[in-house]
Amino acid sequence: MKNILNPEIFWLSLIFVLLGAAINTVGQIPQIDIVYPRKEAVIEAVDSSFILGSVTPGSQLFINNQEIMVHEGGGFIAFLPLKSGHFTFEIKAIYDTDSSLLHWPVYVPKPLGSFGYDSLQIVDSRDSTFSQVLASGDRLIVEFQATPSCYAWFSIPGIADSVPMTEASPQSQPYWGETVFGAGAIPDSLKIKGIYRGFYDIGYDRLPDSTRICYFLKSPGKKEIFDILLDTPTELLDFSFLKLPSKSER
Repeated sequence: MKNILNPEIFWLSLIFVLLGAAINTVGQIPQIDIVYPRKEAVIEAVDSSFILGSVTPGSQLFINNQEIMVHEGGGFIAFLPLKSGHFTFEIKAIYDTDSSLLHWPVYVPKPLGSFGYDSLQIVDSRDSTFSQVLASGDRLIVEFQATPSCYAWFSIPGIADSVPMTEASPQSQPYWGETVFGAGAIPDSLKIKGIYRGFYDIGYDRLPDSTRICYFLKSPGKKEIFDILLDTPTELLDFSFLKLPSKSER
């Protein structure tokens, strides 16, 4: 049996398809795709960061009420301020009379920083309730953050007295630029000074059931400060350390 298409039905169908296409073009809801950062990602310790993605070509784009330039192909990249803690990018795309709104949550840890030189401070990175079980022959690693450019040591009452510690070179912390572009230079402003490290090898003598670790910090004297000035390259000099108080902290 032959199937015959009614010409009226054909033209009505064609008109419907054409009208539908026109409606989809005019009333297209803009799409929003985010490439970076991932949703609910941790954006490491910064006050600004990139956001990359794409929208329907021809759309207007606003992120957190700031208009963002969109490439003719729909791609965009923006560098926007952030706030520490739970942070949300509010992304709005407008195409003709339609719009889309996307909330993109991330988390921004509060960046670590070096202590100032105007006072002596010691902060243990571990919780105050932290305890460690050690036996003869073990190595105890001690680390804390404190005022930079000082002398640090620790003691273990009944076991060791005045164990010297060394200040490490400025330590880097995770940086968004490495996440986006790979490993590279990290701004000095994000490097942390004043990380002191030391260790003690537990001997085979009788050990107490429990004890504590005492931290000590002492600022350099005038002669040591003068020696530091002489030994430090000019471009690395930080004269603010002249504010160091002449006392010790325990």
